[in-house]
Amino acid sequence: MLSLLLLCVCFVVSDGLPLVSNHSSEIKCSLSSSPSTGFIKTDQGWTRAAIAKLWEERKRMSYTPLIRYKHPYFNGTSIYLKNEGATPTGSLKHRFAWALFMWGLVDGHIKADTTVYEVSSGNTATSEAYMARLIGVKFVAIVGSTVELSKIKAIEKYGGKVIKTSENWATVAKAEVVKDPSRRFFMNQFANAERAEEYFESGNYHLESTNVMHEIMKQLEQPNGSKNGSSSFSVQYSPQYFVHSAGTGGTITSVGRFVNRYNLPIKCILASTEHSVFHDWAVNGCFKNDSGANLFVPPGISGVGVSPLGPLEFGVTTSLLPSVLTQSVKVPDLGSTAAMYVLREVAGIAAGPSSGLNFLVALHMAVEMNTKQSESVKQARSVAVIVCDKGEIYLDTYYNRTWIEQKFKAKGGTKALDCYQGAIRSALNNGRDPLSSFQSCQLMTG
Repeated sequence: MLSLLLLCVCFVVSDGLPLVSNHSSEIKCSLSSSPSTGFIKTDQGWTRAAIAKLWEERKRMSYTPLIRYKHPYFNGTSIYLKNEGATPTGSLKHRFAWALFMWGLVDGHIKADTTVYEVSSGNTATSEAYMARLIGVKFVAIVGSTVELSKIKAIEKYGGKVIKTSENWATVAKAEVVKDPSRRFFMNQFANAERAEEYFESGNYHLESTNVMHEIMKQLEQPNGSKNGSSSFSVQYSPQYFVHSAGTGGTITSVGRFVNRYNLPIKCILASTEHSVFHDWAVNGCFKNDSGANLFVPPGISGVGVSPLGPLEFGVTTSLLPSVLTQSVKVPDLGSTAAMYVLREVAGIAAGPSSGLNFLVALHMAVEMNTKQSESVKQARSVAVIVCDKGEIYLDTYYNRTWIEQKFKAKGGTKALDCYQGAIRSALNNGRDPLSSFQSCQLMTG
């Protein structure tokens, strides 16, 4: 007869960091006799139903538009704009939240009675609130005290609750989770993006996952445009560069891993903000012992350039993997904001400041391609970038000239903003590197 087993259930608070056993609180157990059998306490029926809901959501998401912008000076040079503002929650974080929740379900962190906690500047929390409501669990976002009101309303629209704080976000999240560790889970996007990214991509399996480069490549292979018919172009080659900024670092890391895994001829370029710690971490190995938080000058570029969790450590406070990058390009924050305006003007896409940052670095890389490449390869010049979110959530901030004048006063305010816009437009028309035209704008101070 099979022996009865004493099932010992040990609850461990997961803050998104590697789980470490607390030996002092372990229940002492002896080995059960053999042969024996036992059952693990899980609710696989609910979990499978929740995962099925996520796959249904993936079908509804389809492909976001891939829009071709032809450089006005360099013939045959294109910038492909992956418009993530077209997702159901209006940002790149929709596919990211899908991957985080898929990871949380598959690895058993999220159960039917779980309340999910997250730290976020807004967009990730909005998308996670959507996914939480989709599968039927509660969601709480820990946000900074200065987060845009429009983002708080968006989180609440999908049933999420918001805790605003001026303290360390992760400390607040962990304090909330420890109150009921068996029914609360800290998703921790900064640490776990690199884990969840394994669910971003599914090769040629019929259930296609959400890796953004996988999607871009599929769209570029189709002669008549993207899967949802939102663009029309014909190309033969993959982009030579992929440009993206880092918030958690998860997206550009997932793309870099995809590129390396399938040996694609694409170089991943990190678009870095003026006060980005990620730039100096990736290039110079800095900020491993110091978070660099005291070096940040607000308002910065919303959602990117800094980890709120402390000194940078891959898989703990950031999911940015420097080894998948070719280079990092750092640009002035007001220049990125100006590029956001130019993007709306030349491509008809109203997006946020991180999209302006990506677009500006893409323009820089377009000039570099045409300067350094030989004539024999110039027929395949293209850069792919992410349009991260919709501009409408920034109407009271980065699209508000009064706000610009106040927040960027030390950098020259709206006068400098106009200077940067003029420099970018002139560079587009004359084939110059826009970054080389910024000196006079940077000399303007409040």
